[in-house]
Amino acid sequence: MGFFGLLALLVSKTALASVAPPSRMETLRLGIRYVVYLPTREPLPSSETSNAKLQELFKGINAIWSSCGIAFEPQLVVAEADRSPRQNRAPAALDELFKIRHELKQDGSMLIAVTQPWNRADSLGKTGANAWTAMPGTEDHGIIVEWPERWNSNLLAHELGHYLGLDHREKRSELMAPVIYRDSTGLSLEECTAARHTASAYWKKMIRNSTQIAG
Repeated sequence: MGFFGLLALLVSKTALASVAPPSRMETLRLGIRYVVYLPTREPLPSSETSNAKLQELFKGINAIWSSCGIAFEPQLVVAEADRSPRQNRAPAALDELFKIRHELKQDGSMLIAVTQPWNRADSLGKTGANAWTAMPGTEDHGIIVEWPERWNSNLLAHELGHYLGLDHREKRSELMAPVIYRDSTGLSLEECTAARHTASAYWKKMIRNSTQIAG
């Protein structure tokens, strides 16, 4: 699959993951920065830059990942248009996604960067992708997602699977299916174990205080 997670075409919103957690599981809480590049110099509606909207998004994401005892704690960062490099607002080539990650990465947080709708005139136009994720082991980590998909919890939950080292699966009902539908939320025990191992091995600095889930 290369350095990037492949496209997940979002068809619908979040449903709960299908695998129940073990009776006792330490919840890994991973800090993540959600960076939004504003589309213009004009102010956005407050709902677009509100923590309430962000918490609603991650409520759906965490509902899926709860089966693995993994939760994400987001921080909203708004980047002003006049301070953002042009390619970060509307990237056209895969190389530009590297630049975005390099500019925004922080050792202590995972990254989701929301850009403007992608310019399809270059290499990004050769795929139907609307989100790309650097796999563990790459120098510059992070998810880049274009503006229309910014609140899609299923899509971002899928991309976080790539962030945690998971590859695509075949069944429609699985979260890591190449094409995501309403019921594409399942995570196997094997995937949960692999994702938690990746978090501890690659993203240890991103782990916040953990808690115990009692069955």
